[in-house]
Amino acid sequence: MSQDSFASGVAWKRATSCSADGNCVEVAQHAPGQIAIRDSKDLSQSPLVLTASSYADLIRRIKQSGL
Repeated sequence: MSQDSFASGVAWKRATSCSADGNCVEVAQHAPGQIAIRDSKDLSQSPLVLTASSYADLIRRIKQSGL
């Protein structure tokens, strides 16, 4: 999936723990039931797209691990 498909109409949100130098993880609703994740340092890369349930599982596992 190309970055161009995310260029218009997507509201990216940055993590609240974003560093001062702009190293952030950004997420956006891509399509119904899909969440896109990208690295703000390299916007030329295509985002990772997960189902909403996979994204919720990822967040749960991150919180459990203490990352």
